[in-house]
Amino acid sequence: MADSVAFKDFSKTRKRVYFTIAPDDFDAYETVPVEVMQELVTLGGKFSGIDQNDPAQVAGAIDAIKAAVDGLLLPESAATFKARMSKGSANPIDLGQFMQVFHWLSEVHSGRPLESPATSSNSSPAATSGTGSTAKPKRRASTRSTSLSKTS
Repeated sequence: MADSVAFKDFSKTRKRVYFTIAPDDFDAYETVPVEVMQELVTLGGKFSGIDQNDPAQVAGAIDAIKAAVDGLLLPESAATFKARMSKGSANPIDLGQFMQVFHWLSEVHSGRPLESPATSSNSSPAATSGTGSTAKPKRRASTRSTSLSKTS
């Protein structure tokens, strides 16, 4: 029949994506564009083979981490997260915590689990700590923190 039409709705119901690194709650984008996901996939390559004694290479790796934070978290949450990753933070986020968040958000946005850190050849106990939950937390999300050091 010449009048028939094929139609499919590819819309998605989005869920709020957020996590906590005490005392702050961080809001992530509910989804990330394909271009951002592509950048995140290549992030790991920016760390392999860097000379840790070369300030320019180390700075490039840190810039890549900050770009990943900007691509994954809403602006207010990204600013708080990056401030807590910076020198002088009274309540710093360390590299292990960043990697846990990055791994979890990658799973959330790809819709499938990544290789378990326990099966990875370079895993560490810190990489497998943390909790996941589908239960709704009782706390109200906020990116406010009184623990950040003031920088002028």
